[in-house]
This record gives sequence, structure tokens and C-alpha cells, in this order.
Amino acid sequence: MIAKDTFLEELLTNEGLRIAELMQEALGTFLIAMGILLFSLRNVDKKSARKVIIGLGFASTVIFIGGILHLLKNDVHPPIPGIIATGVILLLSVVVVAQEH
Repeated sequence: MIAKDTFLEELLTNEGLRIAELMQEALGTFLIAMGILLFSLRNVDKKSARKVIIGLGFASTVIFIGGILHLLKNDVHPPIPGIIATGVILLLSVVVVAQEH
């Protein structure tokens, strides 16, 4: 269980662990869905794909900032691989935005 490494000892009740697991599963599911969406853009015209990637970049920014804030507050420790994956998606979307049409 990754959730045990995520929360403070006093929050590790059965109910707290279940909520943590569900939240981590949701983040993982979201990242997989983003990957599938990005993969499906390989045959779409560049203009349309660029718009979708910019939208994913904005969504990734919100998730990334939230993860970093939780790390800095030191109350909840979000999974580092999820934060890294979100950061990579964010950086890739910045590269796409920076490219010429």
C-alpha cells in the first residue's frame, strides 16, 4: 500500500487509508487517461492536436501545482512518480506551445 507512506501516522485509520487509496487510484487513472488521449492524437491534424495538448497542459499545471503544494506543506506526501509524470506532460505541452504553427 503506497498510501501508508503518504499520510501522517495519526491519519492512518482504516477509513483514512481507504480514502487515500481512492485518491491515488484517481490520480493514476487520470494520468493513464491523459496518456491514452495523447497517444490517440498521433493521426490528428497538427492544429487540432495542438489545441488539445494546450488544454492538457493547463490541466497538468493545476495538478502539478497541487502536488507541489502538498509536498511543501509536509502534511500529505503525494506519490512522486505521479508528480513527475504530470510535470513531464506539462513540459511537453510547453514545448508544443513554443513551436511554430
